[in-house]
Amino acid sequence: MKRIWIITIFAAAASAAFLVTSCDELITQVNEVTLSGYPEALIDAEINSCCLPCVIKFYSNSNGPHHEWLWDFGDGNTSTIQDPSHSYAQAGKYTVMLTITDTVENNDNREIRINFINVKDTLYRTTAQLTFSHLTPTINDTISFSVSDFGTAKTWFWDFGDDSTSTENSPTHVYAAADTFEIRLTITNDCDSLDIVDTLIVN
Repeated sequence: MKRIWIITIFAAAASAAFLVTSCDELITQVNEVTLSGYPEALIDAEINSCCLPCVIKFYSNSNGPHHEWLWDFGDGNTSTIQDPSHSYAQAGKYTVMLTITDTVENNDNREIRINFINVKDTLYRTTAQLTFSHLTPTINDTISFSVSDFGTAKTWFWDFGDDSTSTENSPTHVYAAADTFEIRLTITNDCDSLDIVDTLIVN
């Protein structure tokens, strides 16, 4: 809000006695006028990174007059609440936009924060499973290992059951002895970790 002080000066009629000892008496009148001015949109959030399911509280730390708010959360959803909460349903990075409006003079202002919200995926999948390139391998076969149907992983740790390990996402391994081996894969990301176990018979 802007305040303008308007000062009006009047010259009063002076008496003969006053003129002998002083200049004309000045009477000052002060008028205060308030102008609405322009709003300024400023976006803030309680957090800007979270794991699914993800609910984020947004704040309009805006300056100036504003009587209407319009939030665009970047996933097709909007809100007209000043400080809304929003739930993101899918992982990804989202650009957030806030438009505020002074409905008296129809002035508005907008802030856009690109990739402001980072929603991270979880690893949990009930159907996640290990896959092998050889279902009935023999000694000295090169076997390729992989995993299907899981969230976005950050690290992999394979235990092949014969004291050998790997941190590759899709490693290969050769068994030097015939046996039944327990294969364990541990995958992690910023949200959680997941263990997947299977067995492999090597003839």
